[in-house]
Amino acid sequence: MEVIKVIGGTDLGRVGRWVWIHSNKPIPNGGYTNFYPGMPDNGGGFKDCLIVDQADRYNRGKRDDQNCLFRVEGYICAFAKCA
Repeated sequence: MEVIKVIGGTDLGRVGRWVWIHSNKPIPNGGYTNFYPGMPDNGGGFKDCLIVDQADRYNRGKRDDQNCLFRVEGYICAFAKCA
């Protein structure tokens, strides 16, 4: 069973320019991309959502691009630090 997590990034509208969905601000990577080898590939021209795969034991935690209509098993969210 695949365990795919959407992390809130997209390159919809400009392939290869990853932005946060909620703010349209570029995702800073500081040289860190952590994609599967050979990815992102925008396979078929429909892979515009940024995901993290937890199922593949060799690539666990790696990023990939996925069709935004793909069924996912969860989301990864960030919350402001409590005071």
